[in-house]
Amino acid sequence: RGPLVAHGPHVVSRSTGERVKLTCVTWYGAEQLATVVGGLQHQEIRDLMQRVHDSLFNCVRVPFSYATVMSNAFVTSQLLKRNSELWRGGDTTPLTLLTQVVARLSAKGFYVILVNQNSVPSNDRCCSMCDGNGLWDRPTPPETPFAIWRTLLSRIADVAPHLAGIEIRNEPRAVCQQCTDNKPPTNCTIPVWKREKYGGSGSSSSGGGGSSSSCSS
Repeated sequence: RGPLVAHGPHVVSRSTGERVKLTCVTWYGAEQLATVVGGLQHQEIRDLMQRVHDSLFNCVRVPFSYATVMSNAFVTSQLLKRNSELWRGGDTTPLTLLTQVVARLSAKGFYVILVNQNSVPSNDRCCSMCDGNGLWDRPTPPETPFAIWRTLLSRIADVAPHLAGIEIRNEPRAVCQQCTDNKPPTNCTIPVWKREKYGGSGSSSSGGGGSSSSCSS
């Protein structure tokens, strides 16, 4: 049970019934190659959160990639240079760190929204139909996204009572397999709601898309 519920056209606090207006800032980094929210090597997390609070935000969106949850790689101490209390040696994986960050945000009183930005971590700016990250079930098998969300929420739900929502995939778009410079991409899977724009057709898939022989950007 999350902290917020819908009441008619409004979002209200589950505990008080008072209307809540979410004013969110995005804390990037965990969806990138380092799989760690940005800035922890430069500033203490308490100072970063205080700046967000002083800027009158009450909500933080935290993008991540599937690798943030599934990777067993160690987070190096250099990425946490100003926050040594977050580093737990060889037990510091991207997921354990993400869990700690979300718990800290929630304890500070921020509403938190977890945002699945991509399947494969990337430092490239979103978004391309050729980056393989357009749909939540690509390039992973269809059952994997659900397993990833179960793993993530089982870790975070108990330590983050202010977890207010999740985004299954940010910026959903067509996924194209054949991309050539200066030519329209081809062999694309197009989400149902995008077919009219891209001119695609085909049956639905588990990712909400269908097959098409071609599409253009």
